[in-house]
Formats: sequence, C-alpha cells, structure tokens
Amino acid sequence: IVWLNSKSSIEYDQHFSGDTRMVKLTGEAYFEVVKDPSKKFIVKTSSMSVTAIGTQFNVNAFSSGDRHQVALAEGKVIVQKTDKLNEDDQKVYLDPGQSLSIFKSNGKMIQSSFDPKKVLSWKDGIIYFDDAVLEEVVEVLERWYDKTIVVQNIEKSGVWQFSSEFNNETLENVMRNISYSKNFEYTIEGETVKIIF
Repeated sequence: IVWLNSKSSIEYDQHFSGDTRMVKLTGEAYFEVVKDPSKKFIVKTSSMSVTAIGTQFNVNAFSSGDRHQVALAEGKVIVQKTDKLNEDDQKVYLDPGQSLSIFKSNGKMIQSSFDPKKVLSWKDGIIYFDDAVLEEVVEVLERWYDKTIVVQNIEKSGVWQFSSEFNNETLENVMRNISYSKNFEYTIEGETVKIIF
C-alpha cells in the first residue's frame, strides 16, 4: 500500500518481474510493504535506494529539496546512495524510529531518530509545523494546496518560528490562522495566494 503526498509520483512496471519489486519515487510517499523474500521491494529516488524487508516507512525526496530522508516506522530497511549501489560500505540499516537523511549538495548522510508526528502526519491529512520558518511554511502550503504563493514586503516578515497543526483544513482556514498569528494580510485569487506584510 502506498500513500502519495501532494506533488508526488511513483513509476513501476505493471507486472513486477524477476527477483525485485522496483518503484521510482519523485516527492514523498509512505509505504506498507508485505514481506516476500523471493522479491525484494526497492524504492529508488535520485539520491538513494531503499530496500524494504516487510516494513512501513516514509521516503521524502522532493527534487526541489537538498535533503532526502527515509524514516522507518516498522520493520527494517537498507538504504544506499543511488550512486553507490554496488558498494557494501555505503549500506545503512535502519531500525524502527530511526531516519537517514542524505544531502544532495554534499553527499553527507546523517542517521538519527525522528518525531513520527512531524514526519508521518501528512498521510492522515495533517499539516504539522514545528518552529517552521516562512520559507518552509510557503513551500508546504504551495505543495499541499497546489497554489503559487507570492510574499510581498518579505523584509517586514520578521523572524519566523511557526508551530501549529491543521487537520484536513481548507486553505482559507489555514491562511486565516497563520495570518492572525503572524500579523499579515492575504488574498486567495484562483491559483495564486498573496501574503502581504
């Protein structure tokens, strides 16, 4: 079972053949994979390859972002950089509650724990911000609602550390809440949202 986030897509053969089930991901997806030792399940992005061993995990690999991340909810996965698929020393094994981030700009890999609420809530229709800067809020809302957001007078926006949670809310309700909290005006006209400081 695959949950696709907004602005995300997967590619795969209609009938998996051979000893692998290969999926190519652009964007973000949450996978529930049934264990099948005879057919490995592999998710490929532009910077990593994730091999699942009967498991549930999230892969965030938007092409616009520098950081691609795998977060393991259940089971076990093996992660490798896409450009190092034949080198055993590049394999990273994750246990539940662990994540691995790969930065495209410098190839750096960072393994850590993650907050499931922050990383996985999108698949339940929840937008979750935790000390988010303005740029992150804009990027998430543009992707979530498929709109273009224009920020006017950004120099007046101040320092942002925005925290909130929106459960299946309309764009109008989200913008009203954020504008009240961060003191700006906004308009929603067709496919464009303007934020005016």
